[in-house]
Amino acid sequence: MGVPKNHHFVSQCYIKNFFNKQNHRIYCYDKEKDKYFSKITSKSIFSEEFLNTRIRNGQLDHSTLEEELNNYFEKDFNRHTTEILNYISNPAKVTLSLLESLYAIALYGLISDARNPKVKKEIDNGLVWIGDRKS
Repeated sequence: MGVPKNHHFVSQCYIKNFFNKQNHRIYCYDKEKDKYFSKITSKSIFSEEFLNTRIRNGQLDHSTLEEELNNYFEKDFNRHTTEILNYISNPAKVTLSLLESLYAIALYGLISDARNPKVKKEIDNGLVWIGDRKS
């Protein structure tokens, strides 16, 4: 199997929390199109080809950013959400572990927003490349 080139701007670890086990579907709402829809898999939801592709040493690199996102955000996502949900259902003393989970989920939200194709396009359009400037 080759390296995946279809990358999610909303991680599958997050999307899968919305899987309806009874209906075997993931239900979504597209705000821009004002449209509700559902899918049986998260494979094509909130994804775009080559979203995490970089050019390194003149070569296309489809996996490094995927690996970094997994290491820094996705691998501990379930642990952090479980920690927060446990606190919500049984409020107790605020622990360092809870604060770390809240911080991690907040960072996840920030990185997710910055990876949204619409936001990325706005950022790209706002950048002025030195090579484009006239002296």
